[in-house]
Amino acid sequence: MLRIALILNFLQQWSGINAILSYSTIIFENFAPNLWFARFFTFLAGLVNMVATLSVFPLVDKYGRRSLLLIGELSLAITLLLTGLCTTIFPEEVSNYLTLVLILVFLVFFEMSIGPLVWVYCGESLYNKAMSLAIGMNWINVFLVIVLF
Repeated sequence: MLRIALILNFLQQWSGINAILSYSTIIFENFAPNLWFARFFTFLAGLVNMVATLSVFPLVDKYGRRSLLLIGELSLAITLLLTGLCTTIFPEEVSNYLTLVLILVFLVFFEMSIGPLVWVYCGESLYNKAMSLAIGMNWINVFLVIVLF
């Protein structure tokens, strides 16, 4: 169970969520027409993040953790692939807006799957020492993602 927790914590952080949330205004400035729009999208990202997190818990009871994790990870990968394709296929004016929307969609999929479910899994499945090791590895990964981005 500890191995699963370590893998989930690794996947949670290396999905890029902390890079997006920590540098959201800077990222949105690259795609938005002005600073006000970038700050508005940063606020919108926080709002989407909160609403998606609160809406996941009824889904856990209905569909189960495993299904939500698998569907969520697949959706995250597809969203990131579409974001990359969007910036190379479409003209800049179109790709900028699509990229902003796809980042928000990424946040929804993250917060409806691996974001909160890792913490639920660790809290329900691990003993205290194993949970502290898993969460310690989570924070090491957070640090690495933020420093390396």
